[in-house]
Amino acid sequence: MRFEINELVLLVIAFARHCAGVMRPSDALSVMAGEGFTAYLDLPKTFGAIENCWFQFGAEEKIKLDLNAPNAIITANAEEVLPFSSTVCGIRVNKVSYVSADTWKLEVENAFGDYERGELKLSVLATHRKHFNTSVQLAIGEGAISCSLSDTATKECKIIDHKRNQIWNSCNIYTTIKPNRTFDCYTKNWGSMTQSHEHIVVEAKNSSLYTTASVTDGDDSVVMRCQFKSELRGCQAESPGGTAELYLMEGLYNGRYSAYDTLYSKQRCALEIPKPLNESELGLWRIYNTEVVPPTGCLFYIGKSKERIIAEELNTLNDIKQIHAYDTDKNIELFTCEVPFIIYDCYLRDPNNTVYFPDAIRFERTRTYGQCHFSNMPVIAGSWICGARGHDYAKEVLQNFEVIVKPKVGEVLTESLKLRRGKAVELICQSAFEEPLTHCAFIDPLGRVHLVGTAHSIKTAGHVKYYGRGLLWGDCGAQIMETNSDDYGIWKCQFVTFADKRTSIFTLRLRESGRRSYKRKL
Repeated sequence: MRFEINELVLLVIAFARHCAGVMRPSDALSVMAGEGFTAYLDLPKTFGAIENCWFQFGAEEKIKLDLNAPNAIITANAEEVLPFSSTVCGIRVNKVSYVSADTWKLEVENAFGDYERGELKLSVLATHRKHFNTSVQLAIGEGAISCSLSDTATKECKIIDHKRNQIWNSCNIYTTIKPNRTFDCYTKNWGSMTQSHEHIVVEAKNSSLYTTASVTDGDDSVVMRCQFKSELRGCQAESPGGTAELYLMEGLYNGRYSAYDTLYSKQRCALEIPKPLNESELGLWRIYNTEVVPPTGCLFYIGKSKERIIAEELNTLNDIKQIHAYDTDKNIELFTCEVPFIIYDCYLRDPNNTVYFPDAIRFERTRTYGQCHFSNMPVIAGSWICGARGHDYAKEVLQNFEVIVKPKVGEVLTESLKLRRGKAVELICQSAFEEPLTHCAFIDPLGRVHLVGTAHSIKTAGHVKYYGRGLLWGDCGAQIMETNSDDYGIWKCQFVTFADKRTSIFTLRLRESGRRSYKRKL
């Protein structure tokens, strides 16, 4: 069958008209009041170049959008609207309020006069939700469970596993992940102190092991993309030096940063930074999956050469990291070695020169993120060394860890003292690793109780008063003014820790120093 050229052109145009555009990142978004969002039309290549682009809110008149406009359009509802990019028909909307909840429409025209349209249903969420369900997909093994509410709206959290009768007074926990395990998160919120209840259902499955990083460096912006090969439900970006963290929600735009073409359904997380870049934005960026522990993610070298960024990052690794452990601990849960490049191999050496290697599956998941993890290591006090190498840095990078082991009950700093009558003396005991305290009391040799400090008040006057830096730093001390005969003997120091309400009691001894006698010479 043969066609004339004019007939072929008509067929191409007809085909283009039937290749409808798709609203991205979705045809429905939910954002919190005060935040922003992005939306754009994903058009087929056959549509051709864009001639005109319009947006429309609800039943209001549509507004033509200049894709190269540097200044925002201020709507009747005080939203700020900017073009998505110079080559895509889309919008970046900032300062969303409750009146912004409606249908947002996009319309685009090409050189042939063809039109494509898309609609986005926007919902604006209140800060507090009373009862809601959450489903999370995590890898079988060890993983993190987190309450969904924003930290800025949350006063305190409690996570409960009713089947196992386990309770954690935290918004985030690290625990065993098994299929169909359920948790309940109870959250007290700021303001009216209303309580929110979130029912979390875990869907466990094996995760893929690899990620791929890519950077698009354009004239107007830099776009970083991390492509995951496992199912994705949340991701986060960390700026150079860890000074800022951004949660990358689909369609999010906060006035400067954009989640760009982030699509969880495509296992893709992206971050766009407009040019010119700020000084704080130059360096090593990380994008990682927030649903797995340890994290899986990508490294990005932005604004400087990779070699220079790696060298700058390595200069910060000279500090010795401290790891605290109790003498009652069976093991150290996690050692994390972190370097600014993809790792090829790594090891960990303890003070006894025993060498450990990471779990193979976990290592494959974390090495593209520049991390190497060692779990359940023996509790050995002293200097530990982690070594790592990579393709972008052939030299072995060493990181030093100092493991400090202390008695879980705490310790006495003044076990036995000797002094004359009438002098002042300080008795002090202390929690391990400066654990905060709720109560501090001393019992004198006659059995009298001196409550010198609580979480609400400190005794600052009297014969026996509080001494130390404060209960917040784990100091439980007493200062005895002008000691007398009743003060000498066995004292007891007793405190209660804030975290687990653990009571510790220590014995101290205060002795009187003898008086010197002098013989008179004749």
